[in-house]
Amino acid sequence: MDQYQQFIHLSRYARWLDDEGRRETWDETVDRYVNYMCDVQCEGKIPKKTKKEIRDAIYNLEVMPSMRALMTAGPALTRDACANFNCSFSAIDHQRVFSEILYILLCGTGVGFSVERQHVNKLPEIPDEFYETDTVIVVPDSKIGWAKSLKELI
Repeated sequence: MDQYQQFIHLSRYARWLDDEGRRETWDETVDRYVNYMCDVQCEGKIPKKTKKEIRDAIYNLEVMPSMRALMTAGPALTRDACANFNCSFSAIDHQRVFSEILYILLCGTGVGFSVERQHVNKLPEIPDEFYETDTVIVVPDSKIGWAKSLKELI
């Protein structure tokens, strides 16, 4: 890897290893990705020879996997598969979609959307006047907390 590639790897894709007080090496990042995808996602069904070929091709920069997957492979991706995707799409046709979009964006996935008439006509009308309320929405500081709070507000 040249210096630029090393910088990108360290600043975007290398995980911090608390117990060692350092970031992953390229070798460790590739191993984390390949082990997760082959052993967890594919339930160990990838033959060892094929797994090694995949690992070597990525390590030698002959092929590149999804960079989102390279960044999130491991516990983060097990917790929430949404983090594996580069982009998603939704039609704006129900109130729930706004909190769903917020959650997906907070996971780092882009969201395209359609506001075509046939979709937005399904939304409830916004009242002309709003009324004062004493309602307090407590927002837990997490992705799901923010999304649920937006859903409650809407």
